[in-house]
Amino acid sequence: MTEPEKKLKKYTVLYAEDDEGIRKSYEMILKKLCGTLHCASDGNEAFVLYTEKKPDILIADIKMPYTDGLQLIKRIRSSDKKLRILMTTAYTDEQYTLQAIELDISRYLVKPVMLEDLRGALQKCVRELEEKNPELICLENGLTYSFPLKSISSYEGEIPLTNIESRILEILIENRGRIVRYEKFESEIWRNEYMSKETLRSHIKFLRKKIGNEIIKSAKGLGYFINS
Repeated sequence: MTEPEKKLKKYTVLYAEDDEGIRKSYEMILKKLCGTLHCASDGNEAFVLYTEKKPDILIADIKMPYTDGLQLIKRIRSSDKKLRILMTTAYTDEQYTLQAIELDISRYLVKPVMLEDLRGALQKCVRELEEKNPELICLENGLTYSFPLKSISSYEGEIPLTNIESRILEILIENRGRIVRYEKFESEIWRNEYMSKETLRSHIKFLRKKIGNEIIKSAKGLGYFINS
């Protein structure tokens, strides 16, 4: 296995395609290429899986029922600029291409997608993810956080985190040295659904039990922060 192939194995991919035959065919290929794969048959299902699974890479067809690929990506991009996206289509329409560029699409793939083109596009996504997010972030007390693995490592081993705990920590890391207000956590994790301060405090409490009380600091009445 080459180094790019090993790196891809660290990431989670969400694949959205309404054509069952095409989806099943590429599902077999993607399972061999990526670390974890989730599949959706329409845009609505894809958004639900995106919200629940927090994938690193999205592969979405333009033409899908309920919510098409462009609508799906616009919805995601309103709050997530880091997700790497590959768009597939049976059409070579300049209008779609221009919209895709504006949405920061990593690559636009015309069906049928050849294996080498798919592999090359996924590896491009990995390079972009590495540029946007260093794989390992050093914290205090000898702890490191892995963006691809969504976990904390210590001298004694790995510390597993829940999805919400990893997102809280990632938001704090991305804003190191600055106070992250309650509203930002609500917007980026709960997607603007109501989040009580008690709910956030509860997750922070459990996260501190895992990583120690020193790393995440409170700004009374405002939010939380970690030092730069």
